[in-house]
Amino acid sequence: MMSNLNLNTKQIGDAGEHFALAMFGFNGLPAIKAPDNWPDYDLLVRLPEGRLGKISVKTSRASGTQPELVWDYSDEVDFLVYVVVPAEGGDAPEAWIFPIQDIAAAASSSDKERKRWISLKRLRKLPELARWKNHWRAPLEQFTGVT
Repeated sequence: MMSNLNLNTKQIGDAGEHFALAMFGFNGLPAIKAPDNWPDYDLLVRLPEGRLGKISVKTSRASGTQPELVWDYSDEVDFLVYVVVPAEGGDAPEAWIFPIQDIAAAASSSDKERKRWISLKRLRKLPELARWKNHWRAPLEQFTGVT
């Protein structure tokens, strides 16, 4: 069985962004990747009537210490996609597509910075966040009411 442990964090992050791009596309939401190091967001998803949803993607491995979702909060972002890649190949990644307000409300924050964080263990336990797991049409639902 293949392992992804030989990939560095940049490669894992890029893979998470491409995974999200594909999943949005497979769910009828065309998306494009922003240039590397673009401030605030990683993807743009096209919604009906030409609106663009701004998506930040965070990716971590489900290995070693318990993964934690950490990000810099920004009002420029509409959704945060969190991809958790299994350490060993064969299993599909876990993914959540959160409206930024929902995940920010559930996360811990720093008074001095825009940093927000939540452990994967806590994320999995909160019922109000469970509905966002693999909900790739969340941007469409959020902005248009279509499911």
